[in-house]
Amino acid sequence: MRIKNGVLLGSITRRASRLLKPGSNKRISHVEPHIGIVTTGWAADAREIVNIARREAVNYRESYKIPPPVNQMTRMLSFYVHAHTLYSSVRPFGVNALVAGKDDNGYQLYLMEPSGEFWGYRGCVVGKGQKEVKTQLERIDLDNLDPHIGIQKIVRMLLKAHKDSEKEEPYNIELSWICDETNGIHEKVPEEIVQQAIERFE
Repeated sequence: MRIKNGVLLGSITRRASRLLKPGSNKRISHVEPHIGIVTTGWAADAREIVNIARREAVNYRESYKIPPPVNQMTRMLSFYVHAHTLYSSVRPFGVNALVAGKDDNGYQLYLMEPSGEFWGYRGCVVGKGQKEVKTQLERIDLDNLDPHIGIQKIVRMLLKAHKDSEKEEPYNIELSWICDETNGIHEKVPEEIVQQAIERFE
């Protein structure tokens, strides 16, 4: 969700087995210090999307000597993804990606689909339980939302969607933010804040 003074990203994934190490298959990644990306879909494709985004960011810095704007970063990534829908020698990426960051235009949030299309959003959700979470998201006053309260709301929505669809299944939850509190840098939300939000919901 894009709030008044930042962008918050969250992801919850089911662990196929309780024997799997928590956090071994992360969905939220750094692209640039000021840009983060969260993916849903095939994990192998998601890793490649992140690698492409990082290469494009390096190329942009080398060419223009400035950090890539979030819109331009998403546009470059979408061109690459769209190209994979055009030829029989390659297959489309099985990934949706949310690209978030801060640039001269302020805080930005974009959704990119496997087709290569992308849109800017104030709040967006993809994956399992998205209908219910979207309904809750639309009721939030994003313009006046504090980042810490926003984290609590994200955790509540993610856990509710997970518990409604996967009874007693182990899960991994990831949260990151880019906000005034982090000086516009994409960072993982401190673990103690995440745990407090989880305990509040449970």
